Amino acid sequence: MNKSLALKRWKVYLVLLIVLLVGIILLLIQSALQRSWITLEEPWNSVPWDSLGESFVGAFLVGFIYEGLIRRETEALLNDTIQSSLIQQRSNMLYSLTLDSATNIDSLRKLSDTELNNATKAVLTARLGEASLARDISESLLPQAAPNIELTRDFQVRVQFLEDGDLDDEPGRYFVARISVSYVRRLRRDCLRFGVTDSTPAIFGRIGSPNDYDVVWHTNRMGRYHYDDPRTFHLEYVRVDENDLSIVTADELITTSTGEKASVRSHSASHEALVSAVGEEVKVAYCYIAKVPKLGHLLHFPLAQTSAGVRYEFDLGDVGIDRATIVPFFLSASRPLVREQKF
Repeated sequence: MNKSLALKRWKVYLVLLIVLLVGIILLLIQSALQRSWITLEEPWNSVPWDSLGESFVGAFLVGFIYEGLIRRETEALLNDTIQSSLIQQRSNMLYSLTLDSATNIDSLRKLSDTELNNATKAVLTARLGEASLARDISESLLPQAAPNIELTRDFQVRVQFLEDGDLDDEPGRYFVARISVSYVRRLRRDCLRFGVTDSTPAIFGRIGSPNDYDVVWHTNRMGRYHYDDPRTFHLEYVRVDENDLSIVTADELITTSTGEKASVRSHSASHEALVSAVGEEVKVAYCYIAKVPKLGHLLHFPLAQTSAGVRYEFDLGDVGIDRATIVPFFLSASRPLVREQKF
């Protein structure tokens, strides 16, 4: 019982006590008049003191019974009714809030990675009906199927083929590929990292969020161009919004998932403005020039981006390529549209 309700009840009992005392006093006056202990002048002598006293005492009894029994039972029933209604309303409100939070994108964006993972497990458990299976999918399958869940928009790639003029003794052995990329996405760290390696496992083990590199270029074990040759891979520019990033080159030795040692030449592009831009949506643009062996007959560059609106453009130029086939190898919910314009 709260203090306010207790105070109100004490006030009621105080009023009832006063009514009882008044009734007793009136009955005592009537008894004193009958025993001639006191005498009253008119008009007080004709007042029905006994009837008034009995009325006050009767009012006390009725009030006490109502307050002590009937009103308490009524309040208890009313409290039970209100509490039951509030519980139902609370349940409905919590359900509405939960449904809104679970289906509202802005609400989900406020969750931390741990909270979002827990929510994913809960949804999978509700859908599949098996907690262990939901845990295995959320912890094992999802990170492999979608390592980068941050959506990228307006992903555009333009590839230009040029003749390689660095080798006088083998002028027709390599192409030069100038690859320009631009997209819009949320910046996940204050630098962009590009890696060049001779090791195939290093590509798939280091690219994409939350791994180390945004781009990894594989040399395909070219005979004349190695991963540490500046001519093999060269960054022409890296921009984030309007900021031209400075590039620092370093060599590192990594261990792949198979235990193989792999050498990677790292190109880290950074700018002081990127520190405050982490977590914000930015426009990223970069261009790199790489050597491609003609005998390989294949240009392959892996990109780990979950994207909406992807466009690739290939400019073969005058490099002696009579026919090129584009293999649209994309993991996509819809079939890619490929247009080939012949010259």
